[in-house]
Amino acid sequence: MRRALGLLLLTASVGIASGCGAQGRSAEPLGTSTLERTVVDADGDGRLERGPGEPLRVRSRPDGPPSRTGPPPESEAPVTFVQLTDLHIRDEESPARVPFLDRLGEPFGSTFRPHEALSHQVATAAVHSVNRLAPQAVVVTGDFLDSAQANELDGALAIFDGGRVRPDSGATGYDGVQEARNPDPLYYRPDTDAPRRPGLVERAQEPFESPGLQAPWLPVLGNHDVLVQGEVAPTLQLAEAARGRRTIESLAPGTEAPDADADSSEAVRALLDGRVATRDRRVPADRRRRHVSPAELARRLGRPLRDGRLDYAADIGRRVRALVLDTARRDGGSRGVVSPRQVAWLKREVRRSTGRWTVVFSHH
Repeated sequence: MRRALGLLLLTASVGIASGCGAQGRSAEPLGTSTLERTVVDADGDGRLERGPGEPLRVRSRPDGPPSRTGPPPESEAPVTFVQLTDLHIRDEESPARVPFLDRLGEPFGSTFRPHEALSHQVATAAVHSVNRLAPQAVVVTGDFLDSAQANELDGALAIFDGGRVRPDSGATGYDGVQEARNPDPLYYRPDTDAPRRPGLVERAQEPFESPGLQAPWLPVLGNHDVLVQGEVAPTLQLAEAARGRRTIESLAPGTEAPDADADSSEAVRALLDGRVATRDRRVPADRRRRHVSPAELARRLGRPLRDGRLDYAADIGRRVRALVLDTARRDGGSRGVVSPRQVAWLKREVRRSTGRWTVVFSHH
């Protein structure tokens, strides 16, 4: 993960400087794409650099080789849409997190990410890039939140719809595992570790403006949008943990760590609801960290639930119909699920889409 960090920090710092109105800093224009430049490891040293852009490759058949390069004539393209996925807009300061499990490897390898304080800025940089493409629609295919929290949803909607984005939570300023004073070398600490970016996590908490997506956007639910850490169904105990003042720093001495064959959902649940001995510290509380239900998610996204799932059909232009399938489990676990009722609905909608290209979107 750290090998990609240098370029990611550049992208995010552009968003921080531009969004927070920093003066006297040179910032590259937002909104580039792989048509203009790519990310490569040119010399094989494990550090990522910028590479040349890649042209569009036109295929006359989905399973065939490219027939030519360059954008197709407008008459040949049935639709132009953009897919954004797994943005994981997160409250990295939330106590309802278990980043220390990352040192155990899989299945806990996603409990900490070195760039996690920058999720709001990176997502907003993506919005700038998408707007330059002027698509007819944007499909956000799940995990736009990280831990089903209300303040994460507030941030996502401000980014996608446009408005004031407030990444910070708890007390003003950063309070988390990437502080310079944290002695644990597991975590990337921008003030002290390479690549050094002093003050980065503090600046990442500052509010800024997002232009919002200029095209309509279609939400798709993923496991992180409805489950705590994408693994555990919300409970009263977990809600208290998220809104409270206790955060877990590590397992208590003598406590056996879960192994690679452990049920990751059960391991996370046991830690957060206090069934495992841990070493804790106090952090600022924030009631905005409450968990949102699928019903509230659907209401705020402006899409009604169908049999408790966010399944719906939407037209993209005049020639394409999108079918959105909600595959996120409600009982816990990161794997997807599709019910027989959803399959029946999908078949009916495909039959109704006669004369249109039909694209099915789901997170899993």
